[in-house]
Amino acid sequence: MFYPSRRLRHWIRSIVVFLALMVASSNLSATTVLPLDLDYLVKQSWVIAQVTVGNLQSFSTGTPGSSPIATRVTFLIQKVYKGQVSGSLDIDFLGGTIGTRRVSIPGMPQFKQGQRLIVFLANPADKSISGTIGRDQGLLRIIFDPQTGMDRVYRWWGQGVNPQTNFKDRTPLSMETTTGPAGNAETLPEFEHQLSQAIAQTQ
Repeated sequence: MFYPSRRLRHWIRSIVVFLALMVASSNLSATTVLPLDLDYLVKQSWVIAQVTVGNLQSFSTGTPGSSPIATRVTFLIQKVYKGQVSGSLDIDFLGGTIGTRRVSIPGMPQFKQGQRLIVFLANPADKSISGTIGRDQGLLRIIFDPQTGMDRVYRWWGQGVNPQTNFKDRTPLSMETTTGPAGNAETLPEFEHQLSQAIAQTQ
C-alpha cells in the first residue's frame, strides 16, 4: 500500500486549503448586498457613533499564509447616537494585506487613519464579515467644506447625503469632488437631526 510522504501530505493539504479559499472568495464576491435605507440601518445597528479612524492592523484569521486576512480597525469615539460605548472600539473587517498577500472583498471599506466617519456598527458577537451594517453602506464620511466652513456628510463612495437623494441610491463619485458645490450634501447638524428622528422612531 502506498503511503504519501510528509512533504507530499503537506503539499496536498496546501492545495486543498488554497482551493477552499478560492471558493470562499468567489462566493463572497458573488454576494449581493441589497440597498439599505436609513431606517433599516438605524434599526439593525448595535451602535451608531461619530468616530475617527485610529490604528489599523491586518491579521490572519487562522493558519498564517493560508487563512483569510482580516483587518482590525480602532474607532476613536467622538459622539454616540445609539448604544452605550465610550473611548474606543476595535472592530474587525474581512480583507486586508499581510506582506505580499492581499484579500479584497467587494463593498468592504478600506480605511485610512484620521478619517472622520459616522458608523452603523453590527454587534461583534454576530461575527459578521463586515463590522458595519451593509458593508460600506453603514459608513458615512464627514468632510470639511472650506467654502462654508461647515462639516458635510457623504456616503462612503462619495455621494452627498441630502433630502433630494434616496438613501438607497448609489452613484459612485470621486472623493476629490466633495469640495464642490456646498448644496450637494447636508451639513453635519442637518444630518444629525435627520438621524435623531430616525432613531426616535425605533424606540
